[in-house]
Amino acid sequence: WNEGTNLPLLDGAIAAFSNEMKSMGIWDGITVIQMSDFGRTLPANGGDGSDHAWGGNYMMMGGTVRGGQVLGTYPDVLTDDGPLILQRGR
Repeated sequence: WNEGTNLPLLDGAIAAFSNEMKSMGIWDGITVIQMSDFGRTLPANGGDGSDHAWGGNYMMMGGTVRGGQVLGTYPDVLTDDGPLILQRGR
């Protein structure tokens, strides 16, 4: 996965879909949910990437979704030895 290449493609697809739903007058009846069934470790692995971890992320959009919010709290400490770091699960 290359964010620099794929995120603009995803953005374009979401924009095209929402624009079409709006032009059809049904956007207010649409809810789209994107989810990932795994999270990522915070520290890098040996290949300068990150490994699969526990948790996940979700994004919801639609005509009646009250957007512009991040729900939950962002951690204060994101160091390799911080209190929220889980081991790699190996």
